[in-house]
Amino acid sequence: MSGRNKCSFWTVALLLFLMPGGIVLSGRKPDLAGEGESGTKAKVRITTDRNTGFSPLPVTVKARLSGIPLHDEGFCHPGVTWIIWSLDEDKVTRSSSQPRCHHAVGDAVTPISFTKSFVLGPGNHLCRLTVRGRQGEVLTSNFVRFRVH
Repeated sequence: MSGRNKCSFWTVALLLFLMPGGIVLSGRKPDLAGEGESGTKAKVRITTDRNTGFSPLPVTVKARLSGIPLHDEGFCHPGVTWIIWSLDEDKVTRSSSQPRCHHAVGDAVTPISFTKSFVLGPGNHLCRLTVRGRQGEVLTSNFVRFRVH
C-alpha cells in the first residue's frame, strides 16, 4: 500500500468512526449552539415592561423561546430559573422549577413564552433567565438591567 492510500484509508476510517455520533446528535435534539430544525439558532430572549422607576418598582419580564421545534419532547415542560442580581446589595434571588413532563408520549408542545413579575427595591438590578431541557440542554437569555430610585 502506498503512503497516499494509507492516508486515505485512515481518513475514511476516522470519518466513519465519527459520523454516527454526529448523526445521533443532529437527530436527537436541535444543536443549541448551532441551528434548530427551523433554521434559526435556539435561543431565549427576555424583555421588560420598564427599566427604571421609583421603589417599590413592579416589573414584568417576558421571555421568548425560538429555534426549538414546536413538538420537541425535550423542551415540552422545561426547567426555568429566573435570576435577579441586586448589584448594590450583592444579593442574588432565584426562582426555579425542574424540567418534567405532564403529558402522554407524542403530545408534547414546546412553550414559546414565559412571564415573571417582580417587585424591586432601590438600586441597580440585573435579570436573566435559564431554560433547561430534560436531557441537559441549557439556553441562557440576555441580561435586562433595572435602575430603581
